[in-house]
Amino acid sequence: MVPETFEGVDRAFLRELARLYRRSIKIPRRLVTELAKQTALGQRVWVEARKAADFSKFAGQLSVILGLVLERRTHKSKMFLREVRNNLKSLWVAMRGRTFET
Repeated sequence: MVPETFEGVDRAFLRELARLYRRSIKIPRRLVTELAKQTALGQRVWVEARKAADFSKFAGQLSVILGLVLERRTHKSKMFLREVRNNLKSLWVAMRGRTFET
């Protein structure tokens, strides 16, 4: 939601930026599915490793899970920046030649 204190072009720009952000944080289905699968497997491995007091049994699975979490974060950042860059270019082209009162 855009605060009521903004009006006109500022309000439209913030609304578009918020829409771009919401779109960019959507994660590919493959990544969501794999993360769910690996965390479920990780839970089972963790229980076994904890009973045996042997963290090394869990280390490999933890590495897989952390890799997927990093991939998710990287995906979000790249998608957001790409969307903003593309839409700022479009906004610039659309507003070129317009004059605004200050």
